[in-house]
Amino acid sequence: MAGVSFRERARYWFDNTMSRGTASLVGLLGVLSVGLVVAVAGLTLWLAPHEPEGVGGAGEVLWIALMHALTPGKVAGDKGSAAYMAVMFAGSLGGLFIVSMLVGLLSNGLKLKVDRLRRGRSRIVEKGHTVVLGWSDQVFTIVGELVKAHASQPGSVIAVLADRDKLDMEEEIREHVDLGRTRLVCRTGRPTEPRDLMLMNLQSARSVVVLSPDGEDPDAHVIKILLALAKRAGAHPPVVAAIAASGNIPAARLAGGSEVHVVDSDDTASRLIVQSSRQSGMSVVCMDLLNFDGGEIYLRSGADLVGRTYGEALHAYETAAVIGLRRRSGVVLNPSMDTVVSEHDQIIVIAHDDSHIRLATGEPVLAEEAVVSAPPTALQPERTLVLNWTAGPSTSSATSTATSPRARSWRSPPTIPEPARA
Repeated sequence: MAGVSFRERARYWFDNTMSRGTASLVGLLGVLSVGLVVAVAGLTLWLAPHEPEGVGGAGEVLWIALMHALTPGKVAGDKGSAAYMAVMFAGSLGGLFIVSMLVGLLSNGLKLKVDRLRRGRSRIVEKGHTVVLGWSDQVFTIVGELVKAHASQPGSVIAVLADRDKLDMEEEIREHVDLGRTRLVCRTGRPTEPRDLMLMNLQSARSVVVLSPDGEDPDAHVIKILLALAKRAGAHPPVVAAIAASGNIPAARLAGGSEVHVVDSDDTASRLIVQSSRQSGMSVVCMDLLNFDGGEIYLRSGADLVGRTYGEALHAYETAAVIGLRRRSGVVLNPSMDTVVSEHDQIIVIAHDDSHIRLATGEPVLAEEAVVSAPPTALQPERTLVLNWTAGPSTSSATSTATSPRARSWRSPPTIPEPARA
């Protein structure tokens, strides 16, 4: 190339070599070491062919030159002519620079490797672990609930991938959550990058939880993660993702595919609030069913109950209560007693732990005298006071509540004609 000097070419080549990493630099120093040893041995054979005394050939001279290059202190014990001493001194001096650079490179390379391991960039080799993608204040609640759910499973692992420092994530989670026997593994990376998702060993994971981050437009970040999961090669376990705005649910389902279960967080929370406000104590029941402190809801295969009616299935489990069926058409709670369980159905049960769900050994004994019935009560008008205003995920839930048979009217908060019941 015209106008490029030899010095610029050499510097450009040296810069490229330096950018290749520690291994390339060590190789370059090895080449320089070989060149130095050969040069010192050649000068010795030329300028002092009979020194040192007792050396019989070129091989021994090469060995002496190598020892002087690796151990510069050996020059202090040399004896001979001025030419021999000058060559050995030059070889020892060159070896001193090369060995110093080699030690520095190895030390720096080891430090970089340790820092890389500290940041959490190694691939997880666990099996049956639960993967949490993303970071928000919800991570502490989710990890805490997973720890409770895994209490009966020794060796359970929770893996978290987020664009944060590995040690900071582990420290924050341990400050907020008592992990018990559950092991926590954190990795630093972007959940939206398929290359970083490879660190989590998703093929062997049990399930994946996608967190909705804090800040503006969190659904866009969740959809990007779902696209990255769909883009990566290989299958992945079932995925649960939270979407804040109901209008973004079709896009999330399109991005994630059939293996992704999308939860409309705001709409679900709104419905629970309405149910809890209309029935005293309902919030306690919902909390007990949705967390892992007391009874939890589980799905079990109905293979052992195929051909039996739902009424017979109610007493099929010894320490679990059947509340419905999950069919291909959807979830059916408390269907008619003559509904037949098919091979594709799943039984929905409430139990204190999944390890307690087992079939009963015999028929239950029913106490008919304990069964009571109450006459239906007449519907009465209700008043509901709504304080404050938010945009809401959609208008469907508000519309369905306003048109309910028991919702008679909505009044503005400023003027309340009489005390309202919440």
